[in-house]
Amino acid sequence: MNVTRVLKAKKFWFIGIPLLTLFLLVETSPLIAQKPPITGQVAKTARDNAKALADGLASSRSFIDLVFTEQDVVAISAATSHLFDNTNVALGYNPSFVQMGASTSLNLGLGSVYINTSCEIALSNTHSYLDYCRLGDLPVPGWMVKPFINLGVWLIFDGEVKRSFNNMLAGLRYEDRNLVLSANKSADLRQRVSQSLSNAASVAKVAMTNDTPPPDLINIYLDVLYQTDFNGQSLLVPMQQLAQLASVRSLDNSATQENAAMIWALAIRFGSQRFARLANVEDAQTDLGVNIRKRDDLALHFLYSAILQQVGNENLSFNIGELKEVLDSGAGGSGFSFVDLMADKTGIAFAAHLTSSNANAIDAQQRLANAQSERDFYPFSHDLPEGFTESQFARVFGDVNSLQYQALESLIDARINMVALYSPEQELDAPNFPDVATISNGTWHKVDTHIHTKYSDGNQSIDAIAKQAASYGCEAIAITDHGDRNLSGVLSQAYFADVAAANRRYNNMTVIPGFEWNIPPFNGREHATVLFANENGSNSALARFRKQFDHYNEKAARHLSIEPALSWLNEYVQSAETPPVVIYNHPSRKDSSVDENLFDLSNWMRISDTVIGLSGAPGHQGKRGEDNGSYTNYLRTAHGWDPVASEIGGIWDELLSKGYRVLGARADSDFHNIKMDYWPCQFSSTHVFSRSNRTNDILEALRAGNTWAQHGNFIRSLEFFVSTNEGNTRPGAKLIVDDTVSATINIDIQLNPTDWQGFATSLDELNLVIIEDRNIRAVPLLSQVQNNNGKMSIRLPFDIGSNVRAFRLQGRSIQPGLHHYQFMSNPIFFTEK
Repeated sequence: MNVTRVLKAKKFWFIGIPLLTLFLLVETSPLIAQKPPITGQVAKTARDNAKALADGLASSRSFIDLVFTEQDVVAISAATSHLFDNTNVALGYNPSFVQMGASTSLNLGLGSVYINTSCEIALSNTHSYLDYCRLGDLPVPGWMVKPFINLGVWLIFDGEVKRSFNNMLAGLRYEDRNLVLSANKSADLRQRVSQSLSNAASVAKVAMTNDTPPPDLINIYLDVLYQTDFNGQSLLVPMQQLAQLASVRSLDNSATQENAAMIWALAIRFGSQRFARLANVEDAQTDLGVNIRKRDDLALHFLYSAILQQVGNENLSFNIGELKEVLDSGAGGSGFSFVDLMADKTGIAFAAHLTSSNANAIDAQQRLANAQSERDFYPFSHDLPEGFTESQFARVFGDVNSLQYQALESLIDARINMVALYSPEQELDAPNFPDVATISNGTWHKVDTHIHTKYSDGNQSIDAIAKQAASYGCEAIAITDHGDRNLSGVLSQAYFADVAAANRRYNNMTVIPGFEWNIPPFNGREHATVLFANENGSNSALARFRKQFDHYNEKAARHLSIEPALSWLNEYVQSAETPPVVIYNHPSRKDSSVDENLFDLSNWMRISDTVIGLSGAPGHQGKRGEDNGSYTNYLRTAHGWDPVASEIGGIWDELLSKGYRVLGARADSDFHNIKMDYWPCQFSSTHVFSRSNRTNDILEALRAGNTWAQHGNFIRSLEFFVSTNEGNTRPGAKLIVDDTVSATINIDIQLNPTDWQGFATSLDELNLVIIEDRNIRAVPLLSQVQNNNGKMSIRLPFDIGSNVRAFRLQGRSIQPGLHHYQFMSNPIFFTEK
């Protein structure tokens, strides 16, 4: 072959030279194989050094003098490396050289290859200089590299900045095992750099992933936000207003451009003035104070990440947020938070989706304009772990590359993908309806299954409580002291012995041992009653479950979610004659939104059907003011009932409409002391249809679900069932409906002559709540009541369609005080074959 002819051929220059260059640059192994480990202390060290460098460059002095230790340089390497997914960075120095290296992986379809770069700066007593660089296998002398660096600096900055940069390059030296930077610089370096960057803004915009909307367009959306004080409100509120405006403007303009302007306006108004400068928006006003999930910091995480996505790279945006969380895990930080990480990722997803295509942009505008709650754009994050110190994070996760960490990150991604805004077609179906045996032969028993004693934070003994409970008509009670790990007496031999003694002394009443579970990963925020049957070894099994899975002031891998605990219960059920019962206590007491219960219960019941439902009426009814039920956070009870249960069409009904078997007719005392509580069965009571009041029968009856609950002791008896040609179906049971079924709704209520205080009783409201798959309504029934020797009866013909999911009954006795007495039944369920 004629080599001269090949060299002269155009194909060689257009194809051969790039291939030869690529061959020289690309290597099959990385120069730097692993990212340096990143910890909270490492991140803090890197941040402190970056701040010191920035302060030095920004000072009005004409000289910069900084000292970097070996630890500082390692930290800077780790932090820089962590910002880029496919690039590993390493820095180092010795008395003769400063070494800088980077390896970037490329996936060309046949496996990974690497672009390796490295440079050395030679150090001497007089000055330092760029000695050489290497690009893959291609060595490049420093005298060839420096002109390109100077050209890059010259294109953006002025000559004075260039001189300062060269002075600093020459001002590095090795001294006392440290790397020292001493150099002259411009006294107004910061202003010169800022001005140069401002002049280069148009160049930078060309390089951005997405174009920033024009300032005039952003101002249209800002003007809307300036008209209202949104302080203390959810970010959803201003978002809805802007989405409505964007949907109208998109009739004549680009929907993606309108959405981008909306994102920038939200970030400028509620995030930072820096975003206004970046978008060249003048006279912008920033007012912090909007929130997500009642947290201002989550709104900021969300907005900052949304803008980072708009101006850069999504992976880089996430890595910056992740690095911030690692930094927070160090000394003095707020701790590593997966909740914050969720906000970062959701902000990225939000901005990306709203500007990804015209169709997505228009769909998002409609969804946001008509959103009913934050769950329409933001996933649930309240159960994600947070607050990890550096040592705790290292013990539980190791580092951000561990399988444990990656699993939680994947969980966050999955939750974002389940939000309708981002994945409109995805919706989880309810779990298979559990096959629960009904109880046909039994009697009604008055019970209280949530009580505390001196073994935790109560002020009465088990015996004293049992005595009072028996006097108020309780036929079964459960002692459920807190599972906090510092309470050594709970579920101890003495605990079980006191329960056994009370059972012997009050032999007409059953005392059941249990405990109030601190549900992971909430660290004491969320509680559930856990009851085991009276079987061989059940007491020790209950104690083991508490020791392993109660989450109170402890950071461990088993506490990262509720799943390990519920999986343990599922295994235990396989060998138990009577399954354990788990009931969610005071569901909304510490929630930021009642929606959290929708997520929690659906999630828990998917994992295990030992979770049978919730406490519709929390305890602490002795508190008669705004703190009724000890609800002092964002949500309050309604006439003594949790908003999950008290609101027709609320979360309980929504879960029922989705096909979940949720039992909520439970009114317990949560007794601690007589200052804030009534004695068991004195004011609150749960009525259970059971074969007997023995422990195992009560647990089976609670699971069967033919129960009703009340406050005020104004109802003596309640019978509620649906009759068809197939027979009678009572609360807790299910009727299979293939097509429309002719049925009769049967209700029999008998009032007590007097209520708990001795006053005459009355029933002033009675509603049948009908839950369909897409509609929930209440049918008033009081006008149809027929009185028969003091018993109020209703026989209501009703055609049940296949769209009906449940019936439940509720009524009210209107009192002159703050709280009316209410009762509720568990649902009668209907399912399709």
